[in-house]
Amino acid sequence: MNGLERAQVAMDAESKGRKAYLAVQAIIFLAFFAAAGSLYALRYRNINHLNKALCDTDLFDGTETPLMCLITNDNIYNIGFFLEEKWSDESKAEEYLKDLDSYDQGRLKYGCKWSMVFGFAGINFLLLAFNAVTLTCGVWGFKARILGFCCSCLLGCVNVAAIVTTAVFRFNTIGKLAALSLSPA
Repeated sequence: MNGLERAQVAMDAESKGRKAYLAVQAIIFLAFFAAAGSLYALRYRNINHLNKALCDTDLFDGTETPLMCLITNDNIYNIGFFLEEKWSDESKAEEYLKDLDSYDQGRLKYGCKWSMVFGFAGINFLLLAFNAVTLTCGVWGFKARILGFCCSCLLGCVNVAAIVTTAVFRFNTIGKLAALSLSPA
């Protein structure tokens, strides 16, 4: 008997209480990741609608695109905190703005990149929710359980990448300046 056959036999021998516990756990994961993923995905969609609405040429008689939209490549949300220049800590903001003097326009036009964080987290959490469905099916089916566990490992790595990406965008100079901003977001 090989390892997979032993695992199948062990799974078949699980009590109904254990199977119920695993199913409830997977359903809780499904609810959490579906809710969180939906919120992030909706936030990302709203950011795209906001950028489109602010840079829609129909609002400007179709004759020209606003200069800010041209400069930022229709990315107003990620650089909006530069527009008002109201900061919660003026001295820190001055320090960060001096650091940004060495940045070129190409680097500045992407801003704080929070829209990317929302999109990445939304997709990741929705994939984790789908994986929870697979794990729920895996309570009764061996192949679904194996697939769910393998996907959990891969999605765990993607989740770590999302956390690191969020930290990098938040704690770089532009992210720290955006955190000081009093502009509505």
